[in-house]
Amino acid sequence: RMSQLYGKEKGWEYTILIPTIIKVRQAFGRAIRGPSDVASFFILDRRALSKKIIKILNIKPTIVSLPRGKLP
Repeated sequence: RMSQLYGKEKGWEYTILIPTIIKVRQAFGRAIRGPSDVASFFILDRRALSKKIIKILNIKPTIVSLPRGKLP
């Protein structure tokens, strides 16, 4: 329905991307409460590497590639 109203790309952004980004930013906020707090986040979805999402999340990604099944 959203894609009919706004087009395929905008419909996807409004129904999937924006709610997902809101939830991710909320998770960041739960881990970092004060100026001295430090946290690491692992987003295991290649789509998070898009320039648009990196800009919206205001993150500096560190990309680590591990062989499948070899997580530390």
